[in-house]
Amino acid sequence: MIALKDYLQIEFGLSGLDEEKVYGVPIWRLARTQFRWKVRDSRPFTVSTDITLWNAAINFLCSFFALVKLAILGKKVTALYFPHPRLYYVNGQYLERLSDPLIDVSGIEDYLILERNQNGTHKRPRYHQSHVVYLDFIDVLVRLISYIVRPFIAQKYRKQIDSLYEKLNVGFHLNDENYKTFFANIISNFLLSRWFIHPIIRKLNPKVVFFAPRGTFDYATSLCKQYGATTIELQHGIVIDESDLYTTNEYCPEYDPDYFFVFGSSNIGLQYGMPIERVLNIGFPYKNYIKSLGGKAYSSNVALVASEPELTDKLIAVLKDIVNHYPQYEFHIRCHPQERFSEKQYESISDCPQIQVVDNRIESFCALSQYEVVIGEISSVLFEAMSLGKKVGRLNYGGLNAKETELLHGGTIVNSVEDYHKFMTTPYSGENDSKEIYSDYQPETLNGILK
Repeated sequence: MIALKDYLQIEFGLSGLDEEKVYGVPIWRLARTQFRWKVRDSRPFTVSTDITLWNAAINFLCSFFALVKLAILGKKVTALYFPHPRLYYVNGQYLERLSDPLIDVSGIEDYLILERNQNGTHKRPRYHQSHVVYLDFIDVLVRLISYIVRPFIAQKYRKQIDSLYEKLNVGFHLNDENYKTFFANIISNFLLSRWFIHPIIRKLNPKVVFFAPRGTFDYATSLCKQYGATTIELQHGIVIDESDLYTTNEYCPEYDPDYFFVFGSSNIGLQYGMPIERVLNIGFPYKNYIKSLGGKAYSSNVALVASEPELTDKLIAVLKDIVNHYPQYEFHIRCHPQERFSEKQYESISDCPQIQVVDNRIESFCALSQYEVVIGEISSVLFEAMSLGKKVGRLNYGGLNAKETELLHGGTIVNSVEDYHKFMTTPYSGENDSKEIYSDYQPETLNGILK
């Protein structure tokens, strides 16, 4: 695998990557993240679809009738939301924690939510259900038709594809014609999705469009920009360094959002691939909602462990080491939403009753409310814990690296087994914690854009 830093040095040395366009949008921007995954062999793990054919058919038909109704009878809206597909069960219903709380505090009453499924399913009862329309019809139809039209798309855009391929080949020595098929497939999906969503966007003609993340809905958001809407991406995780998704050497107004809303002032920076003046703090209204639920279920000797797919084995080794030295401590491992424990990993902790794997379907802020102590490496869950006033330990040994930056910092750095025991037995002030990663809602941010 090529290190991202080394990869970016090559990519940023190439010129003219944004010149080949489709409907005014650079093909390179549509393909960039997936190209990086492909070249670097770094595609994130995803959980496989778990839905019956019958339920998929029902979702498809419900989506079809709702979208047709919108195209014919839909009315102009002020706000259009393309929420992150991941929903959480909170207080008796499912919600998307980025957009749903924002809807409640924004004061915008004429809005619509266009929702993609997650792993084939839509969760119900859904918060704001009466405003939700499913996008399954478009997603499924595009998958089916793309196989038929891709050869024609490849021929139509052959010059652009060949030109982009040659430019990238200079730096990455691809020497693989399959990359041309890769680009043709991305163009086909983009065009088909855009054609199907176009009547909806034209009818709704939104003033402002919220979405997360940009690569998931680029076919719709780029179209909304061309209709004059202000597009706003909502931060969906903590980013403190270079990333496949965001890092860029130049802002692209045809593709990138007009603004990027972050959860708190500590997140403002260039790491989201946006000019700094376009990165604004909207706050995190969901935080206050969770605080109102209250409750702590576990003793101070029990720590919630924030895991990540690439760190799980290292975390297990560190936790077992701590338990061997200090058996009084217990650990509840909360896997990343796109992570599943393997049989081998379950077997590795079978002889340690102090280490358990807990349900990761529970939304992270809800899970945090049950614990006094939270540990991990660099997961965004740790910064969520800081915003809730939890005792946070950041593991920095056994292959784990607790990175810190000027804006993103905090917790107690744990460099050894002995450090963990000291962390657990020492009063925690939290004075160094990054409190403004999740700020209170800032209404003036959105009001200034809606004027």
